[in-house]
This record gives sequence, structure tokens and C-alpha cells, in this order.
Amino acid sequence: MDWRSILEQMQTENIMSYIQDIDPLTFLKQPEVMIILIVVLGSMLFLRMIKSVAFIIGLIVIWIAMAYFLPETSENELQLIRMGPFAGICLGVAAVWIYLFFVRVE
Repeated sequence: MDWRSILEQMQTENIMSYIQDIDPLTFLKQPEVMIILIVVLGSMLFLRMIKSVAFIIGLIVIWIAMAYFLPETSENELQLIRMGPFAGICLGVAAVWIYLFFVRVE
């Protein structure tokens, strides 16, 4: 077992480049990921962890929006046509989080 190559893959730069190369919809379409996600979110809903579920779903939505609306590294300019929907999605997620974490009283 070559520990040097394993530790080299675990460096922050390599992990960040691996995460940036992942397509969120392709990743979420894998059956094992979907089963784990459904079981975890279902058990959290059963235990009434609404804020945690909203936070996780919001992070997934922002991740998908970043992957499809923000430009790739080769493109240097932001396009207003792509920034509008991205800003709307982020504001929507932020509004839900503000309501759940600060306004709503349990």
C-alpha cells in the first residue's frame, strides 16, 4: 500500500479540484446517494429536525445553482442573464432560512 499517493490525494488542493469537477445532478442521480439522502432526510423529518433539513436542502440548491448559473473558470466575465436567476435562488434560500431560524417560534 502506497501511503504517499494516498496522502497526496488528501491534500486540500486536490480535494477542492475534485469537488469542483463533480456535476451535482449526475452525483444526485446515483442510486446509492439518493437512498442515503432519502433515509437521512426522512429520519430527520421524523425526528422533527425541520431547521437542519431546510439547511441541508438549501445547501444542495445553492450547490446546483452555482454549478449551472455561475461561469466556469475559463470564462472571466459574469453575464447578467445568468446572474439574475442565481441571485433569485440565493435570495429565496436566504428568505427561507431567515424565516425558519429567526422569525418562526417553535
